[in-house]
Amino acid sequence: MPPRPEPPSVRYIAYVIWGSLLLGVLVLTGVAAFIGPDLRAAQDVPYPDALPLSAAGLNVVLLAGARFLPRAMRAGTPILTKNIVATAVCEGGALFAAVAWMLSGNRHALAGLIMGLGGIAICFPNDTRWRALGGTVAGDLPGDRPSGPGISGRSDR
Repeated sequence: MPPRPEPPSVRYIAYVIWGSLLLGVLVLTGVAAFIGPDLRAAQDVPYPDALPLSAAGLNVVLLAGARFLPRAMRAGTPILTKNIVATAVCEGGALFAAVAWMLSGNRHALAGLIMGLGGIAICFPNDTRWRALGGTVAGDLPGDRPSGPGISGRSDR
């Protein structure tokens, strides 16, 4: 029996959760931009450079983790779960970078924030991403389901 596409409600839930995670980072970034300068001006001792550098370095690691963690999950794991895990991994790093940027004002933390936002953007549950995680979308033929390595899931590319 050919695999059936997930109900549209599952994709809708994926869009809502993805948007919520992105919105949380954007709101915290706005808060950091608004209160960060006053917060830094009131500090007696600036935060060490290790804070923004660790935010940038962590986001490099988490970007790779967001790519490989969903594929390392068991084969029976729902596609929605895989997409949430990948997006949440990037969100965690982006939130840390936003806080580090708010506290230090360092451009390395800002670079980490941009990497985290880029990772969240990559996790957008469009048709290609959904297929890469092992799902099917409406219009897929029974033989179109990806099964191999790579972004498209096909080993011949």
